[in-house]
Amino acid sequence: FISHMASYSASGADLPLNLPIHSFDEHELPGLPPLLRAAIVRVGFQEPSALQRSALPVGLARRDLLIAAAEHTHGLCASLLIPLLAPLCGGGSADQTSSTSGVSSEHALSNQPACAPVSLFLAPSRQAVCAAAHLAQELCHGASVSVGVACGGGSIETSEALAGIHLLLATPGRLVDLLEKGSLTVSSVKRLAIGAADSMIDLGFESYLRRIVLEEGMPLPKERQTVCSCSALDESLAPLLALLQRQDAVRVADNVPWRATLHRELVTHHVCYADECAKQAALVDLLRAAAGLKLVITKSRPSCDMVGFFLHEEGVEAVVLHAERLKPKERDAALTPFLTGQVAVLVATEAALKTIELPNIPHVVGFDFPLSTQEYASRVCRTG
Repeated sequence: FISHMASYSASGADLPLNLPIHSFDEHELPGLPPLLRAAIVRVGFQEPSALQRSALPVGLARRDLLIAAAEHTHGLCASLLIPLLAPLCGGGSADQTSSTSGVSSEHALSNQPACAPVSLFLAPSRQAVCAAAHLAQELCHGASVSVGVACGGGSIETSEALAGIHLLLATPGRLVDLLEKGSLTVSSVKRLAIGAADSMIDLGFESYLRRIVLEEGMPLPKERQTVCSCSALDESLAPLLALLQRQDAVRVADNVPWRATLHRELVTHHVCYADECAKQAALVDLLRAAAGLKLVITKSRPSCDMVGFFLHEEGVEAVVLHAERLKPKERDAALTPFLTGQVAVLVATEAALKTIELPNIPHVVGFDFPLSTQEYASRVCRTG
């Protein structure tokens, strides 16, 4: 018998004694400030998810943490944010003082940047950063915590606009740009969160991450807490993680990574058999029969463009997005008609999907066959 429920386990030395938890109550999570506990319930987390049951006790114990989960959910994002926010929402005066110490008269008499966040959250795309920032603002509502955003595709951040920020959420490229301009410093960072670390590598951001943590005065791993997420544990991540985290970092991963995803109760799986020459016509029939938003996933740019062209020829309007179109403004302009419902179909490559944050889509179609169960599970996470 194999349970359909996700079964996450934590591995590492000296694990917290209170895991796994079953509620957000004080007796299970004594390190969770009351204000943050109330906010967690207010935003919709009535009880911890399977992932949070193991991840939150580790994060709140201020241990370094690596989460391996295929899901794209608020629960995963909250598991990264809560360890960053807890010290700020629980009367962490030392944290907040260090964040703003360079903002007043001291800043006016020196060349120190006005922005010196104590908590830093990095994600590979503007959409992911903005979604995390929205959740962070909801979680720390009512607390004296200043949240700032720095990512491509928006207005240019100034030193004055970023002054006094406690938690900064940013894309690696924009953060490096601000560091070069002297608009901020990472020398005060006590807690670092990196979302989708594997996507960071896939999208070519590893050099930015190395510069941020190694060359810009950020405290060493032993002097800060670092929490990271990735879709799956992979050996290609090992060199980067060795730079980011302490050797005693705890790993939280699903015992069978794809199992819970493929058995999500709200997802129905269908297989459509078609010869290669009939796939396009079968796709058109599927899209015309389905109501609501539809996502078509391809493996490559040529396949993506080919599907988009064929749909256009058949009178099916679609947004086409692939890795050649990763500039934030172009990406936003392409996605807007789909996200607003003006266009019901989005055709995208696997690589492009790693750079965007989408709501759960009613219908996901894999035009090209996935290469692994993990890859298929990642697609399923886009719906349900």
